[in-house]
Amino acid sequence: MRLENKVAIITGAGSGIGRETAFLFAKEGAKVAITGRTADKLKEVCREIDKNGGKAIFKIGDVSKREDMDDVVNTAINEFGRIDILINNAGVNKDALVTKMTKEQWNGVIEVDLSGAFNCIQAVVDVMINREAV
Repeated sequence: MRLENKVAIITGAGSGIGRETAFLFAKEGAKVAITGRTADKLKEVCREIDKNGGKAIFKIGDVSKREDMDDVVNTAINEFGRIDILINNAGVNKDALVTKMTKEQWNGVIEVDLSGAFNCIQAVVDVMINREAV
């Protein structure tokens, strides 16, 4: 197992690429802390991982809110003791032509897709740099 004893935070893990990444990382031995905005989807991902012998936890969070990502990091540290990997997967898409996209739609995409990645990196970087090897 290539990721045995590693801990990964995966954003946007309730569906799509994030969900499949959580399954793959767990299959490869990682403990996964998943986040997203829909509890039911995250619970199902955790149930599936646990059913297949993996270890997963979830914390509801919106990547566009730094305090939510601080909570996700703290939850992962409290449960697993370390963080080795961050997968910045969360993203949104507003299905609108640029000529019809509103400023609010644009700002929503930027807040999740760009600022969200920045928030996650800031929330976890000190933990990852200063951690002791386990």
